[in-house]
Amino acid sequence: MAHFMINPTKKLTTKHLFRTIWDDEEDMDESIVWVCISYLRQKLQAIQADISILGEKGGDFCLLQD
Repeated sequence: MAHFMINPTKKLTTKHLFRTIWDDEEDMDESIVWVCISYLRQKLQAIQADISILGEKGGDFCLLQD
C-alpha cells in the first residue's frame, strides 16, 4: 500500500510492483502481486475508504480517489 501512496494516480505495472517489493524473494512469482492487490482492495472496501486500486490481473494498477 505504501508504494501506491507514494505514487498516487501513477500506473504501476505488475512487473514493476513485483520487482520493487518481492524481487529478492526466490520462491515468489508475479502472481503474488494479484493476491496482494485483491487483499488490499478487500481491506479498503471494509473500511469504506475513499480510495481504490484500479487495474486487472497481469496489467497495470493505479491508486485513485473515489
